[in-house]
Amino acid sequence: MDVTLLAARDWREKVRRAVAQGLQEPYVAEGLRKDGSTFWGRVVGTNVAFRGERCRVTSVEDITEQYLAEKALKESEQKFRSLAERSPNMIFINSGGRVVYANPLCEEKTGYTVEEITSDDFDFRRLVAPESMETVQKAWERHRAGQDVEPYEYLFITKDGRKIPVVNSTRLIEYGGVPAILGVVTDISRVKEAEKKLRISEQRYRMLVETSPDAILHTDRETRILMANRRAAALAGIDRPERLHGALAAEILKFPASGTCIEDLKGDNVPSVLGGIECEFLRADGTTVPVEISASVLREDGEPSGFIFVVRDITERKQLEQERRNMERKLLHAQKLESMGVLAGGIAHDFNNLLMGILGNASLALADLEPHHPALDAVRRVEQSAVRAAELTSQMLAYSGKGKFVVRKVNLSELVREMTELLRVSVAKSAALRLELDDSLPPVEADASQLRQVVMNLITNASEAIGDESGVITVFTGTQEVGGDYLDGTLIGDGLEAGKYVVLEVTDTGCGMDEQTRSRMFDPFFTTKFTGRGLGLAAVLGIVRGHGGTIKVYSESGRGTTVKVLLPAASGEAEGEGLKSKSIERIDLSGRTVLVVDDEEMVRTVAREILERAGARVILASSGRQCLELYSQQKGGIDLVLLDTTMPGLSGEETFRKLRELDPDVRVVLSSGYNAQEVTSRFAGKPLSGFLQKPYRARDLLDVAASVLGGRNER
Repeated sequence: MDVTLLAARDWREKVRRAVAQGLQEPYVAEGLRKDGSTFWGRVVGTNVAFRGERCRVTSVEDITEQYLAEKALKESEQKFRSLAERSPNMIFINSGGRVVYANPLCEEKTGYTVEEITSDDFDFRRLVAPESMETVQKAWERHRAGQDVEPYEYLFITKDGRKIPVVNSTRLIEYGGVPAILGVVTDISRVKEAEKKLRISEQRYRMLVETSPDAILHTDRETRILMANRRAAALAGIDRPERLHGALAAEILKFPASGTCIEDLKGDNVPSVLGGIECEFLRADGTTVPVEISASVLREDGEPSGFIFVVRDITERKQLEQERRNMERKLLHAQKLESMGVLAGGIAHDFNNLLMGILGNASLALADLEPHHPALDAVRRVEQSAVRAAELTSQMLAYSGKGKFVVRKVNLSELVREMTELLRVSVAKSAALRLELDDSLPPVEADASQLRQVVMNLITNASEAIGDESGVITVFTGTQEVGGDYLDGTLIGDGLEAGKYVVLEVTDTGCGMDEQTRSRMFDPFFTTKFTGRGLGLAAVLGIVRGHGGTIKVYSESGRGTTVKVLLPAASGEAEGEGLKSKSIERIDLSGRTVLVVDDEEMVRTVAREILERAGARVILASSGRQCLELYSQQKGGIDLVLLDTTMPGLSGEETFRKLRELDPDVRVVLSSGYNAQEVTSRFAGKPLSGFLQKPYRARDLLDVAASVLGGRNER
């Protein structure tokens, strides 16, 4: 039988060569059983002589199990080496304290060659930094005790002394039939650098968040607060930010009924960041703070996962905005007052010029008429109507702030007390008048007649507010120390100095006013009455403003009104009013020459008629330039110049200055539709001879002329 047939087909040729060559060394071959299965055998052949012939004795040992085990181990080692040599990690096998395997990356990372690392005299502890030696030693001791060791970090040291942070994952294995430790060492330098950068970033973020002047809230999708900074705690009125954790931002941030709300932020088309949203922040004590928020929507897979709210306290900004609005309102009001004042003053001035013709001619006519003349009463009524019209222009001048005439120290309580009977007659029968007057009141520097007008107008207004219903009008006087903040809250308090003020309060229990009416109550020509000119309270405002005072009003619909007038307190004692001038029967200006200068022909005509009747020679000039020409021509022949202050071209003030240049001793009486103090204040330090307020009667003009020139015949 051919013994090669006992070998598997792929192995028969090898067996045939071994027999032919008389191979003595054992070898392994795959055998074939009778049933066709195969096995692995260890074949040993020996050549011998038998009966004179050369024979071969072959023995076959079945080593299938051993062969397959060794083959599997070899394949496993090949796979391990293949993986280890391609691994991004360093791989060591340590057996008995000696490195018996190191992959190529170990050479690259450590700086030692693989041969150096696996040599008998290489101590693996060279690869461990001194500060990490204890950690590594403890891990080895646990392995020696047969215990598993969790991955641990240590500092790996290279041949050139560089330290690299690594993680070592180890396990017990058998290598070459003996216990060994497999170590997979991962370089985590990049991870550590990233962690360091992350820590720095987190520190910066934490610092920014904690030092932010704005409150910052991080919430989940349901607005449950996950993080809050210290400013958020302060805004909420609590001691620690952690106390806000778990609270719902949707309940803390109170959005207006109309406008953006948190639900709107969850929409698909909403930008990731929304800013400038105003709402209110609910504090722990139940109060609210106006805030402005910026909201950032955090999304995961396109869906909102949370929010970042940056909340800014805008209380101060709101206060500043309110102050700015108040300032703008006051400025607008002041501009309106100024504009209306200029308008009212201009109208009054022009109106006084017109009244000059009426009142002057009426007074001339009355002088010419016999006591029983049928036209006498009619002319008197004309004169009375002109006087009433002059009173109306006086109120317009008062509103313009140009209505002060004779200023002296006045006791406001005494002034009101003297008016008591007049006041009681002026109020409605259904209203009771109550006086609460301070007897120790300091004086105010004021025009008494205008203060009477203030009191009367306020009382009249209060009486009309009560109407036919029963009510009480209270007049109070006193003093009050006021500061700048209080003055800023008054009607015309801008620019006034803080200090002691004398107070006049008129309070009624009438119908009161709403905000709209209250804002317009001092406007000229504004009235809520069917009859009335709407100048009473406007005149009050002008008079108070002209006296350096201010007004504060308290009123609500159905709850009455209080008008509070504040005037600067003066030092010293109140002064009594001067004596009335004595009546004068006749004034003789014979031999006197008067130059009348006025751009209104009617005024010039009336003045000439009045003066000529008193015997004066009258020269007329319609402008300042004509006045200068005439005075220059007749220098020394003119005894008095009656000069209008408001003229086109050369003004009264400029004309007066040039007259003084021509003749330092010139005697000039100013005439104006404005009041004396308003006009003469522009001539301070200049020697004026007198002032004549338009419109004037014949007696007024003659009285002033006589006081300057002489010529009074008294009886």
